[in-house]
Amino acid sequence: MLDCSLQNANGASPQIEWLREGAALNLDNRRFMFANGSLYLEQVEHSKTNRPDEGFYQCSGKVDGLGTLVSRKARFDVAYAASRFNAPISEIVIFLFPSFFYVPADLSSFIIEASVKLVPGGEGGMLHSRIKNNRLHHSQLYCIQRGLTPEHCSPSNCTRRRRGFIWAKPSRRNPGTCGCTWATWPCCPAAWTPPPAPRELGTRLSTVGSGSLRIDSLQLEDAGLYTCRATNQDDSIDAVATLTVHVPPRFLARPKNLAAQVNMDAELECDVAGVPKPTITWMKNGDVVISSDYFQIIEGRNLRILGLVNTDAGMYQCMAENIVGSVQASAQLIVTQPAGSTHSVHSLWLTTPPSPEHQAPSVSHDLPSEPTYLVAVIIQERFVTLSWQPPNHPGTSEVTWRPIFFLLIIISSILSERTLNTSALEANVQHLKPGTQYDFRVLGYNRAGPSSSAAAMTIHTPEEVDVPGEPTDLEATVLSQNSIKLDWSPPADSHGGIINYKLFYYEVGADGEHEVDVVETEYVLEKLEEYHQYSFRVVACNRNGAGTSTPEAMVRTFSDKPSEPPQNVTIETSSSTSLVLRWEPPPEEDQNGRITGYKIRYKKRGEQGSSVTTDGNRRMYALTELSRGVEYQLRIQALTVNGTGPATDWLSGETYMHDLDETSVPGQPSSLQVRPMTNSIVVSWTPPVEQDILIRGYILGYGIGVPDIYKQVLDPKQRYHTIKNLKPSSQYVISLRAFNNIGEGRQIYETTFTR
Repeated sequence: MLDCSLQNANGASPQIEWLREGAALNLDNRRFMFANGSLYLEQVEHSKTNRPDEGFYQCSGKVDGLGTLVSRKARFDVAYAASRFNAPISEIVIFLFPSFFYVPADLSSFIIEASVKLVPGGEGGMLHSRIKNNRLHHSQLYCIQRGLTPEHCSPSNCTRRRRGFIWAKPSRRNPGTCGCTWATWPCCPAAWTPPPAPRELGTRLSTVGSGSLRIDSLQLEDAGLYTCRATNQDDSIDAVATLTVHVPPRFLARPKNLAAQVNMDAELECDVAGVPKPTITWMKNGDVVISSDYFQIIEGRNLRILGLVNTDAGMYQCMAENIVGSVQASAQLIVTQPAGSTHSVHSLWLTTPPSPEHQAPSVSHDLPSEPTYLVAVIIQERFVTLSWQPPNHPGTSEVTWRPIFFLLIIISSILSERTLNTSALEANVQHLKPGTQYDFRVLGYNRAGPSSSAAAMTIHTPEEVDVPGEPTDLEATVLSQNSIKLDWSPPADSHGGIINYKLFYYEVGADGEHEVDVVETEYVLEKLEEYHQYSFRVVACNRNGAGTSTPEAMVRTFSDKPSEPPQNVTIETSSSTSLVLRWEPPPEEDQNGRITGYKIRYKKRGEQGSSVTTDGNRRMYALTELSRGVEYQLRIQALTVNGTGPATDWLSGETYMHDLDETSVPGQPSSLQVRPMTNSIVVSWTPPVEQDILIRGYILGYGIGVPDIYKQVLDPKQRYHTIKNLKPSSQYVISLRAFNNIGEGRQIYETTFTR
């Protein structure tokens, strides 16, 4: 049963009817309405090919002379299980069955065929399934009961079945309750942290079982990325889960009853909050208001009506909904006539100005002459822009310009009329029909009355090209690091039916746009780049061609672990107990997201070692408190919120046996030897005699006839180097000097000829 209640303060009984999927519901012997307006379905019909009862239901109430209100949507579903279910191997699939789902009587036998056991009870159900060999292998439908406390999930109530999968079993003492049925992420024994900073478990957060994270009394600020990190003596590994918290719509500002005069502009306010952002729909007397130049929806919220006419009066509703729920609020708009008017404005100027006996007492020279130079500046299918000049004789009173046009509908031969008052010398006339003839008349008015004649012209609006209108509600949803789902609704005007849609997309910053032909109103793009921003738009096509494009929708794919290690990694010995590691981030195209940190693993050769983690902005790290005169192996990995990327190869660095002096520059290298080749020279040397002064490297210089034209910085432990890409049969002067943080030492020179 679906409840409906509508009250009218004036006492008149409202006329209530039910809508299904926006259309009037036909009541019969199994679907009938009680006297209070509630809808009762005595018997539900449902099959694979016929589902007449599923869908969105709304209650509509109408009061003659006042308007129509429509309730928010209520969805009715029929629960069923498929006889065959495909899914990736070893995935855990969860089906939620809310309490308002109708379960057909034949569901038990249907489930038995699918090897699923049904356990009734509670306020709903949860179906946990282990997928094996791409088929539904074993399942269990569990009850869900609100108000469960951690005590319900005792070891006796939780049974580990199959490797890596925990489910709950109902209590034998109380079959109506069920433990361990809250949603948890299976995780290794570890601490949960939302990166980049660890989050301490508070009163609402606790670990369950072997390391799963449970959050009680979920709040909006709990949304985000959560990282489960498992660590042992050798290494650590991260797994990331995204928690999205949905909030149903709630009103920040509701529309209020409003009274406004004819030809005035009116605006009804509506502001709604929720997660995801609710979609606002305006309705007038139960019909959806389509945004146009006349009915304007401002920033997707407020409804603005330009140039009120009498037929704009009625009941207006602001309806907001997202995937969690919906809300609605209503207001009445009353359109009044200007003060002092005794008859309709339309009756003043149907054909010719009023006769003198009906005019206010005046003399002829007080009346203005007709406006001059009436022209159509713009003529489009659905609007025209007119302009004119003041009359040659304005009269003795101030002139107010009043453009009037007559609407002639040729198809039905019905003559109708609209008026527009303005003090400007131009007017934009909206909401015309394509391929239609219109008569326009402009009269000048002053305080004495209207002009004795009108400036007139006839315009025939062009025929509209019957291509589809703009598709609506384009939404891009990121599914993974490499895929995005696009959803949209068909255009309001298809003009003969949609043949297909064209989906255009491009990577922001890249050249060129890609095009995909789509038949349905959804499409999943795959094989996209990680953490790249993409732009999308959709065009509907019929037999006449492509229509108007939607506005662009832009989203960024999810980030991923880095696919390459840091680059340009070097190790420098700074003292007898410290090593300095320097690096650059992975190539930008391989970072796959924002680098949040770096993990450095170091160890003595043949031992377990240790790990340290730095922030993502570091490019250097000093390892301290190391052992003297020991060779260490080091490697480094880049981190994103999704986990750890590949590590570099092991690099070696050795601490000094004794701390060396760096208060003076190194001495001259004790020897320098060269061995020339045709296009290269092999250089070898021995360090300075003073062994107690710290050397941080060597500078090797060379040039034809002159030293130090070219320079290369070499490692302090290096003792030979090959200079390549030289000219044959040329004299080269070689220089070599040691350096530290104080400066460069004395040079040693050698001259040789290439062969």
